[in-house]
Amino acid sequence: MEPDLDGDGRADLAVLIDRVAGSGQGLALCLRKDKRLTIVNATDSTLGGLGTFLRNADWWNVDGRTIVIGTEDARSIKVHLDEHGSPIVFGG
Repeated sequence: MEPDLDGDGRADLAVLIDRVAGSGQGLALCLRKDKRLTIVNATDSTLGGLGTFLRNADWWNVDGRTIVIGTEDARSIKVHLDEHGSPIVFGG
């Protein structure tokens, strides 16, 4: 996926990865502006339910600066970066 996560007008990269330090799935987010790579560990308790959605995701989409991850039963969560580049997950 190529959302504009930092709002600089250039597409950034978001990739589903299978393992984050042996703890399941996660997201790799790369900002093209400064080539910064952020690994979002799906088991991080501060990211509320991301791991479940990544395991069961049926679709992904981009809505502006936000990645939307959903399941066929109409549940979805959104992932975006705050002004410091830290991931924020909301919804469910």
